[in-house]
Amino acid sequence: MTDPLNKCYAKEAPESLRDRNDEKVWYLAHHSVVHPQKPKKVRVVFYCAASYRGTSLIAQVLQGPDQANKVVGVLLRFRKKPVALMADVEAMYQQLKVHPDDVDALRFLWYPDCDLTNIERFICLVGCGQ
Repeated sequence: MTDPLNKCYAKEAPESLRDRNDEKVWYLAHHSVVHPQKPKKVRVVFYCAASYRGTSLIAQVLQGPDQANKVVGVLLRFRKKPVALMADVEAMYQQLKVHPDDVDALRFLWYPDCDLTNIERFICLVGCGQ
């Protein structure tokens, strides 16, 4: 978790907002995933479909238009040009800018240095990109 913190993809919630107790606070469930061929690289996966009292974060988010390319169209375009390019955006969802009013809907608990005795400290996921 130090990498997203160092890159400002996540930051600690301000002390004044930690006790906020209204309908706009949501804690994201998360777990770690390790690839068998990369045992030293741990990836944190946020489970936004986890429900509490019959709702989840996914159920509350407005869905936009489908902007993904159709596979058939991609394959047909390979015939037009001799070269194809592909790219992968690292940590794409962690880099999305979040409006300050919505930040508390993306909270998650994290224990710095794996110290489970310090349960008062939590970190709030915030997009810091400009």
